[in-house]
Amino acid sequence: MVDGRYNGAGVPTRLLSGAGWQCIRSGGDPAAAKLRRRQWVDLTFATDPDLYNDMDPGWPLIDRRPHPLPGADWLEDQPADDTVVRLIPDAYPQLERTTKLRWRIPRGATQLYLATSAESTLTVDGQGVVVHGGTAPLPPGALSAEVTLTAATGAADAALLLAPIRYDYGTAFVSLPADFATQGLGDYAGAVCYTRSITVDADCTQWVLELADVRGTVAVTVNGIAQPPRVWAPYQFDVSTALRLGANTISLTVTNTLAPYMAAHSPSHYTSPNQEVSGIVGSIRLSGWQT
Repeated sequence: MVDGRYNGAGVPTRLLSGAGWQCIRSGGDPAAAKLRRRQWVDLTFATDPDLYNDMDPGWPLIDRRPHPLPGADWLEDQPADDTVVRLIPDAYPQLERTTKLRWRIPRGATQLYLATSAESTLTVDGQGVVVHGGTAPLPPGALSAEVTLTAATGAADAALLLAPIRYDYGTAFVSLPADFATQGLGDYAGAVCYTRSITVDADCTQWVLELADVRGTVAVTVNGIAQPPRVWAPYQFDVSTALRLGANTISLTVTNTLAPYMAAHSPSHYTSPNQEVSGIVGSIRLSGWQT
């Protein structure tokens, strides 16, 4: 199969093979061109590197095809060009449908973005919040939200949302230890930065910062000086050269894996419950001594 383009005599030409193409191998008889692609490969047992290509339907294409589902262009790295017609199946024709969605608001969120063509009523911690132009301000310390969506035609349930709910973030107080889920980030995959100011009044020559239990990797900066990151236990950092007498600022950036996100949005046996826990879940200790 061929998918390509070439320039001949200054004129670009495209080639796109199909069922009518034939190929000849090693002087043999012409045969119908066929693209070999397995529908499923268990990479747990298969070791042939070519199998990774087989699992990507787009690997033989020189130009990326649009996502086959309508309204899914937010998954791509470029806007949709309407090649895929935006058809919305209506399971309840001529019937009004109402959906209530509830979720926990991430710590530090200051504004919420809600994309929907349905009539919407939003409450935050039991209080009504006005949605204007798809945005809604959030009060400090907001914990939970509920939106009621009502439409006469089109989609239903959570499909009434045209895109994922998004937020603007500021800063928020968090008492550690605490996993991501207690901060409204139960299915979040990414990084969270914790910062604290402390005062050192002991004149020690050696200082070690130790995190007893972390689910993820940890990057530490002390007074803006980065320490070598830790990807597994022991999560110990020698901060002797960065810590000083008086005021200090310590930042901990914890990055988890894709497991919580995949478990929530695309469950499979490849993620286990213990992989869904993320964050600093043990004590934090700063120890100093003289040498």
